[in-house]
Amino acid sequence: MLPKLADRTFILGEFLPSLLFAVALLFLFRDQNLAKALIEDLTTKDLKLAVYLLVALWTVAILLLMLNDPLYRFLEGYPPFPGRLAEWLKKRKQRRLRSCSGEIRTLYDEWAEQGSAFPDAKRDRYQRLRLDFVKSQMPPLESDILPTRFGNAIKAFEVYPRDIYGADGVVIWPRLTSVIPKTFGEQIQDIRSQIDFLVNCWFFSVILALVGAARAIFYASWHYLDPPTTDVAFICSFWAAGGAIAAYFFY
Repeated sequence: MLPKLADRTFILGEFLPSLLFAVALLFLFRDQNLAKALIEDLTTKDLKLAVYLLVALWTVAILLLMLNDPLYRFLEGYPPFPGRLAEWLKKRKQRRLRSCSGEIRTLYDEWAEQGSAFPDAKRDRYQRLRLDFVKSQMPPLESDILPTRFGNAIKAFEVYPRDIYGADGVVIWPRLTSVIPKTFGEQIQDIRSQIDFLVNCWFFSVILALVGAARAIFYASWHYLDPPTTDVAFICSFWAAGGAIAAYFFY
């Protein structure tokens, strides 16, 4: 376990998002004395402080690594994802899958029946629907549908071995990892670290948006009327909006 806390997958997937989040927090709270002092000491190249901050960031990255599985499950639509919202989103995606697959099946049956007499417009429609269905990255069965796009994308490749080879991909994957070539395993880990980076950046962006919004509301309250605090509220509102936009694009 310890060697993995210094490899490139850990640095890209967990440490780099933690570093970016720490830098963003420093700028968000740069009006506070502690943040000002930290920025000033870092710009003067205080190596002792830099070491302390590096250890703190490494600790945050390790905690983030431990949170990866709960974060993945939440983004997939599993608890603690809100139950009523999850059910509504799931039914909505099931209706979409039912409509799309039903039209594809109808067009396929017509094509099989009519053969060469099948209209070109309907043939183009069939091919376009098949392409859209593949791009939607949803599992083929309604029972496998999850509430979120992220969850359905993962579910789609989890059930692919079942639909094609009749094997449960979740069950056989741990056995496959013990026999696949090392180079191929490293490629998989590299790709996983990229997804970890995006997931963790999404998580930190949400926190940044919430903190920015909380600070904007606090400094915009009626009992803070002097210009410096209203300026802080204005800047924090931009940080909140930026965090929300970043969270959307990372997702």
